[in-house]
Amino acid sequence: MTAIADGKKLLRKEALRRRRSIPDGLRREKSMLIAKRLLADERILSAGTVLGFFSLKDEVEMEDILRRLLELGKRVALPLVTGLGRMEAVELKSFADLAPGDFNIPTVREAAREIIPPEELDCVIVPAVAFSDEGYRLGMGGGFYDRYLVRAGNASRLAAVFGCQIFPAAGFPREEHDQQVNAVFTENDTLEIK
Repeated sequence: MTAIADGKKLLRKEALRRRRSIPDGLRREKSMLIAKRLLADERILSAGTVLGFFSLKDEVEMEDILRRLLELGKRVALPLVTGLGRMEAVELKSFADLAPGDFNIPTVREAAREIIPPEELDCVIVPAVAFSDEGYRLGMGGGFYDRYLVRAGNASRLAAVFGCQIFPAAGFPREEHDQQVNAVFTENDTLEIK
């Protein structure tokens, strides 16, 4: 392994430890604060089409955010794994259309799937294990979002994570293909990336 790969592995382990140490009740409170901040952002308010995601048990709770986006009349999409390191955005018209997807994460059931081309997205809400304070992300290592964000080049990139998942840029392991976001929303503040 390279030094960067080793660094990513260690950082991923530490960030997951921090995230998983948040008690359920506190996770819910923090998620509500993040949702309030995110849903009030002009990039979300002005977006017509938004790619969100369903959270894992220890991530920022996204279900309320997705429901609110639908209530606001947004065209909402979820990720769909289509191959090794590849994903597409599929439209979520109703929560009744959900089914378990890869990694047991809900996505749109096969009969109701409509792929939204990446160039039609106005905004992507990006998950991650960790972010640098310069907005670079560290995911689980599959490269799904790094590849997809390149394809969705004109969309605003907004992250929703807990404050404990933000690390200083100095020493944050990253490679040329690692993608940066425009803003990181936490329970404490919004980190705008220049």
